[in-house]
Amino acid sequence: MNDDVKTIPDLKEAITYSYESVLEWIQKQDDTDFLRRVEKKWSTGRQLDHLIKSVIPLNNALRLPKFLLRLMFGKPSNRERTYSELVTAYQYVLEQGGEASGRYIPDQTIQSDKKDLLSRYQAEKRKLINNLDLWNEQSLSSYRLPHPLLGKITVREMLFFTIYHNLHHLNTIKSINRSDDEA
Repeated sequence: MNDDVKTIPDLKEAITYSYESVLEWIQKQDDTDFLRRVEKKWSTGRQLDHLIKSVIPLNNALRLPKFLLRLMFGKPSNRERTYSELVTAYQYVLEQGGEASGRYIPDQTIQSDKKDLLSRYQAEKRKLINNLDLWNEQSLSSYRLPHPLLGKITVREMLFFTIYHNLHHLNTIKSINRSDDEA
């Protein structure tokens, strides 16, 4: 994704692309690969559970009355970052040891969870796309949400993060499969 993605239609397209890329890869993946782990990386099943757990709070927040978001998280005070700037900031936090914690840690998964997890992931994607219809361009930059590693960021930045987060975990899933093929 590039920094030209700014409008709600652009965001919807990028969100759809990131979700569909994950779904397509996992659906094509051999069922035995769903539980494969390499080193300290989560299996595909756990990666998928983590992605679901990560978007649920965003979907819930996007449906809240905006005055509550303002009351809970205040007004943005910094310049809104571009997609690239947000990704760079997130990668830096990861390099410094940032990792998932609390409610974002995925559950153990078993092979029979695959269909349900894929269905839930797809349902959360639909909710996210539909929830964007409740927002306008200006409001995406006027309200903040808390990110566990990045602090309070604008709703638009949170959407940038969600797009990148899907692709980041897709690359991890792909690397797990490549690692096994090379062994």
